[in-house]
Amino acid sequence: MTASQRLKDKLTDLRLKGMLQQLDPTLAQATQKNLDVVTTLNLLADIELEQRWQNAILLRWRQSALKDKRTIDQFNFDHHKSRNEQKTRILKLLNLDFVAAHSDVILIGNPGTGKTFLATCLA
Repeated sequence: MTASQRLKDKLTDLRLKGMLQQLDPTLAQATQKNLDVVTTLNLLADIELEQRWQNAILLRWRQSALKDKRTIDQFNFDHHKSRNEQKTRILKLLNLDFVAAHSDVILIGNPGTGKTFLATCLA
């Protein structure tokens, strides 16, 4: 068994899938650019962290049970006059400043004004 294969087995045992998937290309890049060991390990660690972040987002999306991803681009502000009147307030919500302020958002309106759409968009 080669040293490379032993390293891959250890990465598998440690459940470092991102590092395992990008090991060969990263080592090739490190050799080509003559990178030192610490820089190479930093690249691999960054790859692992990014993949874990992406996996966490995907997991939360699946757990949310939301059927589809909605964006504000899909929101028709001209559909109802109250939407146009509140456009700046709606767009300000998308900054998510209320999360940092630990505030709640309450969407109130008649049927068809887009409350559910906006709640899904914010989620």
